Amino acid sequence: MKLEVWGGKPLRGEITVSGAKNAALKMIAASCLSKSDVELKNVPEILDVKSMFSIFESIGGQIKRVKKGHYILNAATIESGDLNLKIVSHLRGSIIFLGPLLARFKKVRLPFPGGCQIGARSIDTHLKLFSDLGAKIVENDGCFEISIDKIKNNLVILDEISVTATENALLFASYFNKQINFRVMAIEPEIIDLIKMLEKMGVEFKGVGSPFISVQRKVKNFKKISHTVIPDRIEAGTWAILAAVSKGSIIIKNVIPEHLDLFLSKIRQVGAKIEIQNNQLKISSRGYFKPVDIDTRPYPGFPTDLQAPFSILMTQARGGSRIFETLFEDRLQYLKELRKMGAQTKILDAHTATIFGPTVLHGKKIYSLDLRAGITLIIAALIARGKSEIYNIEIVDRGYEDWEEKLIALGAKIERKP
Repeated sequence: MKLEVWGGKPLRGEITVSGAKNAALKMIAASCLSKSDVELKNVPEILDVKSMFSIFESIGGQIKRVKKGHYILNAATIESGDLNLKIVSHLRGSIIFLGPLLARFKKVRLPFPGGCQIGARSIDTHLKLFSDLGAKIVENDGCFEISIDKIKNNLVILDEISVTATENALLFASYFNKQINFRVMAIEPEIIDLIKMLEKMGVEFKGVGSPFISVQRKVKNFKKISHTVIPDRIEAGTWAILAAVSKGSIIIKNVIPEHLDLFLSKIRQVGAKIEIQNNQLKISSRGYFKPVDIDTRPYPGFPTDLQAPFSILMTQARGGSRIFETLFEDRLQYLKELRKMGAQTKILDAHTATIFGPTVLHGKKIYSLDLRAGITLIIAALIARGKSEIYNIEIVDRGYEDWEEKLIALGAKIERKP
């Protein structure tokens, strides 16, 4: 499937950020812990959420759709931890089912998870986490068979600062009435939101917001709860980049600005104007940008998921900018597509690239390599001269809700075709 884009039009208006993809996915898995209803609001209607719902239902969970973005999940009828091979193999986020299902059923059969092709994304940190807790792990015919009889250690140190391993640890430990302590934990806003949901269910946490967290279930039966997913900071940052680079003026609603402190600082450094009022941003620019360097880090560092979109600002900056991608190799491959459009980019190694500008981009036939590269190429096409054709565009549906409608409302001229 491809997207046709006619570039060069300033974009103006308002855009509302949807619920956080990386919080909602984990909350669906967290629902597996409880036999009571879990009500989730502000759930983004994206392909990855639909895939997680499919996994939840495939193992016996029940889902009621109240209205758009509003669901009630019940896991009382889930009877085992055997995950669906076909669905799991296409969604890396499915590994988050490991923690709650292993805690509840003591045994999980997990096919190797899939997802975006942005380099090696080993699950060794997850396997070591559960091995340190006392689990036995056997690899058999493309699947991991993981079982645990009793918890061996109440203090576990993660092998690296990993978001999903942190969440798997929290979900597993939330099932037990004994305190389990973890070190080297990630502190992303989506993790804090997941903790808030689990606290409503009856779990006690100590050290929230730090790399040292203790977890203990405080109720016999998990409580029936209602929780609203926080806004997606990556989506908010994406639209902020679009607003700056398109030389328009866009108001971005439903934002938690403090989740984007370093990112917004970088936006200001390149020369964009930002006005923050409560939970909204107003971004504008005249198109005169200064070069800037970024290096991606775990939160509160610069988000790896905004590295690719930010590169479009760099193509329009006067001078040389540098990207240092510390988290994933091969995440810079989208720069080859930007080069087709006229961008002056150079990939120095798997983690480092330079961009020189300003450069006039021209519409071309280009290919989306992953979710964040896809939205990056859309932004590039919207500021390019002429018409662009972006292939594999359906990958953007994995992480951005109603993105076509949102862009058209701003004045973009785009059309999806088979």
